[in-house]
Amino acid sequence: MRRGFLRFRFGKDETTNKVMEDFKKWLNEQVSKRQAIHSDLSQEKSTTTASQLNTLEPSTAQGKGAVSGPAQPTDFGVTPEQIAAYRPPPPKTPCSWSSWLTELLLGLWLITLFLWTFVALLAMILGWEAAIAVIVGLLVLWGMFRLSRNDPASRERRSHIEAYLNARARHEKAVREEELNRRRQREDYWRGLSGREFESEMDRLYKADGYSVETTPVTGDEGADLLLRRDGELIVVQCKRQDKPVGSHIVRDLFGTMYHFHASRAFLDATGGFTEAVRQYVRGKPIELHDLDYILSLQERLSCKPEPPEQAGK
Repeated sequence: MRRGFLRFRFGKDETTNKVMEDFKKWLNEQVSKRQAIHSDLSQEKSTTTASQLNTLEPSTAQGKGAVSGPAQPTDFGVTPEQIAAYRPPPPKTPCSWSSWLTELLLGLWLITLFLWTFVALLAMILGWEAAIAVIVGLLVLWGMFRLSRNDPASRERRSHIEAYLNARARHEKAVREEELNRRRQREDYWRGLSGREFESEMDRLYKADGYSVETTPVTGDEGADLLLRRDGELIVVQCKRQDKPVGSHIVRDLFGTMYHFHASRAFLDATGGFTEAVRQYVRGKPIELHDLDYILSLQERLSCKPEPPEQAGK
């Protein structure tokens, strides 16, 4: 029994030494790879500096995302492969101190349980010396990985990638807005809207025309869909998204609504037009009838209107 125990112990020592030598060799290879990667990142010269990124004109492809051309990765000193490999950091979610403390205690308990289990298994297989060496090596690799993630070259590359992604997102948004603006200049777009969507579109148009717009509730609106204010004047707006012409009872109710809100004028916006009785009724009254032709002309005029200086650079 003693001789067999010594033979088993001798074989175990040889296995431990072999594992230690293999681990040291593997660790040296990983250190060499990390040093080579860090050297390549340090020597890499970006074609676009941080100051150039901050001074890009909004009209260029890198800036506001002009519809004339999308941003290109090479404009920001990155490659498509780097863009594909980029993983944005997870969003930070606010949490209370109690939930934060609970998560911390649970994490510490799980880490402690995992480490003790891992160390015990390695000690049973390789011995305590080999287990400690493996753990130290893993900690060193983890530290090197964290350092490589925080080196200046890597941070600069991430900033260039994020700048390109922001420029691309602005360009895609501008393309969608231009396509939507083209659709808004067609009759079928307005005829395909629901009642609430039509109110939202008129809200947008009046705001673009310089009015301060207040939306009334869906129920209990007292016959007014929008309230417009500009230069001390209050205007009541009724929106009717329907295919048939608006009847006279609608305009009569709007005339009473105008006096209910003490408004100076009223607008009746209708995609289906108006009957002749309605046009006869509003003569001499402060009520304007806006049919689909008027809405399309207003949309075209506001689309060609230049942006204010404070919004043009956004």
